[in-house]
Amino acid sequence: MILKVFDGDTVLIKTKEGTASVRLTGIDCYETHFNSHVVYQKTEKNSYEEIFEKGEMAKLRLEQLIKNKNIFLEITGMDKKYSRLVGILYTSDGMNINKEMLKNGYNIGGEQSGHIIMLDHATTGDGQLTAAMLVKVMQDTGKNLSELCRDIVDYPQLLVNVKITESGKGKWSTVPAITESISAAERELAGNGRVLVRESGTEPLVRVMVEGKDMEMVKRLADSIADEVRNSLT
Repeated sequence: MILKVFDGDTVLIKTKEGTASVRLTGIDCYETHFNSHVVYQKTEKNSYEEIFEKGEMAKLRLEQLIKNKNIFLEITGMDKKYSRLVGILYTSDGMNINKEMLKNGYNIGGEQSGHIIMLDHATTGDGQLTAAMLVKVMQDTGKNLSELCRDIVDYPQLLVNVKITESGKGKWSTVPAITESISAAERELAGNGRVLVRESGTEPLVRVMVEGKDMEMVKRLADSIADEVRNSLT
């Protein structure tokens, strides 16, 4: 049983002995938070915030692939450096999730502002490139924009920026009150939305984003997490 998706290439599973972290064989997705590995993914044209945006999109797609499915794990090795298993995930109908992530190139990230990154073509957001690729999809499918948008389910999203003190930088993920409020929000969303909390790489801010089907719930959960951040780090 998969208990949690850490990012697009790592999950937490339940075992007979307790729990274990599993790194998916052959995949190296962008990180969703700052750690020792993310510094190797940063380039002059690829900021930390852009890395985290792309990492969250890969995480979301992995969550969608395993949702409501029986998942089987084939262990292929052991990552001794991080004390975790390495393996391949399969669905009960035989789909290789590792290959699915790679084959379909889940490396497009974006946000409501229209800032979209298509890693196959560029390492930063480019509005003209985005428009050109959209026109290409319309030409390839023979569908107009309204037809392409017909099947999109729009989840309301709210972003709250919380200003923190200099002494509070880098600490939000270690504060129990904050992490528990995030966990509580995720439990209430029950897979029908997501919570993203991250620290700005350029300003003394913690960004709290909540997405879900119901805007009233989204606002309540976002405000609850933001309040904990304010109480702890301002």
